Amino acid sequence: MADLHRFFDNVARIEPISDPDGRLRQLARVIADFADSLLARPADMRARYALAMDFLEADPLSDLLSAQSPLLADSFSRAPDLLRRFGIAATPAHGRDIMLLTDALTFSRTLHASSPQLQLDVEGVVLSHLRSLPTGAVSDDA
Repeated sequence: MADLHRFFDNVARIEPISDPDGRLRQLARVIADFADSLLARPADMRARYALAMDFLEADPLSDLLSAQSPLLADSFSRAPDLLRRFGIAATPAHGRDIMLLTDALTFSRTLHASSPQLQLDVEGVVLSHLRSLPTGAVSDDA
């Protein structure tokens, strides 16, 4: 939980650069660095994902570890503002998607940690996703 709070606090201190594509590259790097900070604790990540999979649909704690997690709710609500700071016309769905994409990439890297040929380029995947999003202003209605 502290990791995500620290991530959002750190990003809030970053000044987005003026070049539009440079801003997307900057944000992709920041997100990849966050994933790398999680991956630097491989045992913790393996335990996190194993626990989430083990409790999936089998326990009342399942929702707290996944869909109803207070941590996810907080990150989903903060992510659109983060994207907007970097020039993306982010909706709440875009914020949710970037957080879930980051988690999925972290899971993949955790799963394939001992197979370099299967390691995704987190920064490249995130940058491709960011480039697919609309730029400019947007309302929170979407």
